[in-house]
Amino acid sequence: MNKAKKIVKNQGLGTEKKGKQQTGSAGASKNLVLLGIGIAIVLVLCLGVCYIQLRPRPVLKVEGKTASGTAVSSSVSYKESMYDIYTTENQYNSMESLYTQYYGSTFWEAQNLDEAG
Repeated sequence: MNKAKKIVKNQGLGTEKKGKQQTGSAGASKNLVLLGIGIAIVLVLCLGVCYIQLRPRPVLKVEGKTASGTAVSSSVSYKESMYDIYTTENQYNSMESLYTQYYGSTFWEAQNLDEAG
């Protein structure tokens, strides 16, 4: 009788405690699974963005045919082109220093002393 009074007094809330405890542990495991899936998705997206941004991309692509008629394709990446630019600038810097030693001014500051102006 006391048990029946408690049930009526709590409006039947005491009988559902066992069911809530079972769904609580199931809900916690469901949350862990969803959290793991979310972290995996974010990790895959971050790796994809890093790959797209950091992969070597061709700056120049040259396609042609050889004398025998076979197709040939070649591409130049950013690092390869920067090396060529560096070597060219280094060569012209040495030429500019020689010009400055011979004529006393840089090539761009030289005056044209021809009759044609």
